[in-house]
Amino acid sequence: MNRTATSKIVAMMLVVAVAIPALAAEPRNGESAGADAVLTKAIEDALGNGTGSVTVDLPQAEGKAKAGDLVTLRYTMTTADGALVATTEESVAADKGRPRSVAFTARSRYRPEEIVAGGEGNLPGVAEAVIGMAPGEKKHLSLSADKAFGARDPQRVVTMATVKSLPRTVAIPAADYVKNFGALPVVGKELPVVPYFPARVIEVTEQQAKLQLLARDGERFTESFGAVETKVDGESVKIRLVPTIGAPFEFRGARGTITAAGEENFTVDFNHPLADRSVVLDLEVVSLTKGEKLAAISVPWLENHDQGLEKAKQEEKPAVLVLYADWCQWCKKLFGETAEDPRIKAVSDRFVWIRVNSDKEKAYKEQYGQDGYPLIVLLDRQGKVAKKLDGFRDAAGLREELNALL
Repeated sequence: MNRTATSKIVAMMLVVAVAIPALAAEPRNGESAGADAVLTKAIEDALGNGTGSVTVDLPQAEGKAKAGDLVTLRYTMTTADGALVATTEESVAADKGRPRSVAFTARSRYRPEEIVAGGEGNLPGVAEAVIGMAPGEKKHLSLSADKAFGARDPQRVVTMATVKSLPRTVAIPAADYVKNFGALPVVGKELPVVPYFPARVIEVTEQQAKLQLLARDGERFTESFGAVETKVDGESVKIRLVPTIGAPFEFRGARGTITAAGEENFTVDFNHPLADRSVVLDLEVVSLTKGEKLAAISVPWLENHDQGLEKAKQEEKPAVLVLYADWCQWCKKLFGETAEDPRIKAVSDRFVWIRVNSDKEKAYKEQYGQDGYPLIVLLDRQGKVAKKLDGFRDAAGLREELNALL
């Protein structure tokens, strides 16, 4: 028997002899690509060295996404008439021939996005749509208005006063002062009470601290929604908003659009710009990580500031430093929800995580210029401050900031 015939027989024997648990069922959606590559190389190696058998560990199929799994995906959302709403693809966003909806916002970076299947996402319908999808699988679907951005609600159109009057002198109970500012009141201390001007402590007793607003008459400040003007009138300070029609306006966590403005009041529509409209989604699952795997992971917090920075330096990793207070509910939410989210756990080993109670260790509050709680400080691999995030961040927002450091 010649060498060619012998090689063919050996190859057939190898295919029969190799255990292939991952291919017991018919492969789906490209799941077999990795297994095929491993198997082919094993056969080629066996033929090359003349062995009659080989043991192969084939990669297990990732399976399909279920609720709680971490899914990396590409997507593009448009209105029914083709106007772009959102996308992870830079080429789509850069297409000048494609119309853009009023809801479209350009990103600083375009890349596949991580979401938790069945959870809350930045866009409606996406987290539910990926359930049952496998890596490499694509889906095209339409979402009716009620499953997209909802029906228009007249009660979400709100009228507000343009002028807010504040007493020039304010008394604060001593306990509230300490809770809000993290220190005992001292006469002469200036505090950031109002965004447009500070307040000064002018009197302190056992029961309270008296503050005076340091507003200047006639000052004007530019804002994204228009402008703000201040007027000192005897024992009161008046803050006047000068809204611009069509400008965005945020209030108590809700974002709306100014639709009317007058001398005494203005109107904000907090309905989503695409309320009452259906949308079209194109999805592609890039990869998935099973929720059970991530559930076993915990963010490895270090409680010592200097030890944490030294560890980051030795391991040449960026660091996440959180300055918190025990009484801060947003801090508890950050640790209990954001840090426990699969999107954060998935990259937890790529950072050094440090948390310091700056309400007790006040030197760090001064060092990092902290004004409120929590303060998230992102440090690069050289230990330099890359960015400071004031206040709470949800998992999606924090993951986006972490991606920028990697």
